[in-house]
Amino acid sequence: MNNKIFIFLLSILLIVGFISRLLIIRNNNFYFTVDQGRDAVYVREILERKQIILKGPETSVRGVFALPLWYYFIGIGYLIFGGHPFGASFMLTILNLATSVLLVIWISREIGRIKAILIGFGLQFFWWFFYTSLWGFNPFPLISLAIVLILFLTRFLAKKIKYYFYALIPILLAFNANIAGAMVLLIFYILIGLLAWHKKLITLISFVVSIVPFFVLGILAIIGGFVSKGQATGTGLGIFSGTNFGVTIPNFIEMLSQATIPQNLIIGVFIFFIVFLLYLRNKKQEFSNRFIVLTLVLYISSFVFFSFSRGWRDWQTVYLPPLLFVSYILMLFSLPKRIGISLLAFTFVFQLAFFVQKYKSYQGTSKDPSILSNQQKIIDWIYSHGEDQGFSVYTYTNTFYDYPYQYLFWWYARPKYSYLPCEYSNFPLSHKELYVPGYQYYLKPDRGCGRLRFIIIESDTNGEANKDWIDKFKNYNDLIDKQDVGKVKIEKYYTKKESPNDYCLWWGRCD
Repeated sequence: MNNKIFIFLLSILLIVGFISRLLIIRNNNFYFTVDQGRDAVYVREILERKQIILKGPETSVRGVFALPLWYYFIGIGYLIFGGHPFGASFMLTILNLATSVLLVIWISREIGRIKAILIGFGLQFFWWFFYTSLWGFNPFPLISLAIVLILFLTRFLAKKIKYYFYALIPILLAFNANIAGAMVLLIFYILIGLLAWHKKLITLISFVVSIVPFFVLGILAIIGGFVSKGQATGTGLGIFSGTNFGVTIPNFIEMLSQATIPQNLIIGVFIFFIVFLLYLRNKKQEFSNRFIVLTLVLYISSFVFFSFSRGWRDWQTVYLPPLLFVSYILMLFSLPKRIGISLLAFTFVFQLAFFVQKYKSYQGTSKDPSILSNQQKIIDWIYSHGEDQGFSVYTYTNTFYDYPYQYLFWWYARPKYSYLPCEYSNFPLSHKELYVPGYQYYLKPDRGCGRLRFIIIESDTNGEANKDWIDKFKNYNDLIDKQDVGKVKIEKYYTKKESPNDYCLWWGRCD
């Protein structure tokens, strides 16, 4: 394949990858959950008030935070699109497509351009790679970072020692995405370094120097408050209080099927192991051998790490399915030509069929309260029934935190309707300063505090510690209208008290 054809096909890959992602999330048909809402309010601080954010998203271990580059990364997209949450998805799309190009070019130099293009196109229709750019979720960059890490380590194992130090870059960046996933990448990196030292590929001094940045990072994290000892010890250590094999074993087995025939677990896993056994008998290409071995070592390392704790979530290992898929295709290329081509065609047919099925289901009308278009409909209904006066809005959600509406009322409703609610929070007289950065700067313009109040009811509880306020609220307010938007109930109330100024008195929160 000459350069012109290769560049042409690579360009088609980029166009198809970008358009397919753009079409599926058009009309704001993508998730804007509490995590994305949290990211948005912090990005708002960076862009609107020029604040320097030094902590990233809080992890599932309370009091432990990622590094902050995720906010600055998606902030570029928010800036380009005028604060639209699509900006985060756009940045992940660019990241995934850039990674695809890097992978194709890298592989083309190792095993040939035709094989590289096939892998690149296959990856665009591999659902577990594709969907990670449909909305902005901070663990999703782990895929690109893990791929880059594996590529660097293949060069390192080819006795290009400097690439072991280059491999520090994606690991350090991973600590800005997801701490648990980054820890596995670090353990994997150290394990490969120890094996290389045992094989005399790297000196002990070089190995020790390579892991010094992580000790420095740990110290800075403690000093900078990235780990809050009092909070982390309360809920975090429970994660390491037992094993989790009952959860990890079936899920890690399923990843093997996802790389082959995702429609059927048993057949998919069976084919993966048969191809692997055939590959062991026919392995030829050194790059493919290194890539496959490194992926399998990372797969095993991830399994062991998350099996000896109780905190595994599927997004923490989001990097494994794409790596397994690429490794599986590389195995097929090592087989006798007829067998390899037949299995490759067989795999692509089933992967494409699965992709089309998921693509169509994602495009359908969803009642999910976390879809941005539904949230906008909710806000539009509230304003259309606000009687052109000041009102308050409360979000009753099981996450307790109302980050999505904290951002959307300011970004979407304010320019469209020219004013903000008197109060928009997760319960009346909420202390938003505890979780919404700079909230007091996003309260104007308003039209005063009238006697209308709306509740956006997404669940049966508003957090375990705050679940009963709605009952008290109904005692002091009359229900005058209601509407369902998808799975969300909107209720419109009129306060019974003659003076809105008495509200805090009978609510008991005048502090």
